[in-house]
Amino acid sequence: MKTLFLKLSASLLLAASCGDSAKVDGLLYVDPVPEPDRSCIGVAGFQVVISSQGRDSTSEQLVGPAPVFDTKRCALSGSFMVGDLDVGAPVTVTVTGYDSSGAARVGGTTTLTKLQAEPSHITLHAISPTLPLLVVARSQWLAGAPLSSVTGMIVATAKMQPMELVSANRMDAGRYFDPEPAAFGVAVGLAADGADTDLPITVELLGMATQIRQKATAVWDPTRLYYEAR
Repeated sequence: MKTLFLKLSASLLLAASCGDSAKVDGLLYVDPVPEPDRSCIGVAGFQVVISSQGRDSTSEQLVGPAPVFDTKRCALSGSFMVGDLDVGAPVTVTVTGYDSSGAARVGGTTTLTKLQAEPSHITLHAISPTLPLLVVARSQWLAGAPLSSVTGMIVATAKMQPMELVSANRMDAGRYFDPEPAAFGVAVGLAADGADTDLPITVELLGMATQIRQKATAVWDPTRLYYEAR
């Protein structure tokens, strides 16, 4: 039996056995989504699932201080250890990246026939459909209060009949809700080509002792190709 140690850092997963000496059993590289696809932009964190001999082991939510905003850095720091793996049995590894609401944006999977095999690759791909992205820096409205005090948020169009663009909460999203600024895929209300730039919106932050409801504007960034709440 072997212990599989997975380290998600930059674009590298390291599989190593536990013991007095670090013996590398296999290398698994996580390749970013091929350009010009930008679906990895806005990924707030990753989760790894390892399947072998009918048993699944799932990592914690692996997040960094901010979502991914560089297509070449489509990975976040973290580590995951699984013990009692049969070195001769196939091991299937699945990596999924989620936005700040906990919605999947990218993913990839591969099967290692043997842990001692040559380095393998997981190429991440967009999970269809890739939704337009809205980036919201929540701290600008917190007046120094900790982001941990925010339990949820709602973003809607500022019209007589508002259209909800984002509804997210910490309970459902877990640690993916923590990175700042937040990044949300928007299914309805924002055009993917930036045609809805300068759209008036309202941002409501939930869980605070005093209700925070701010007017803002969804502005298209023509370089980064996403909307920002300003």
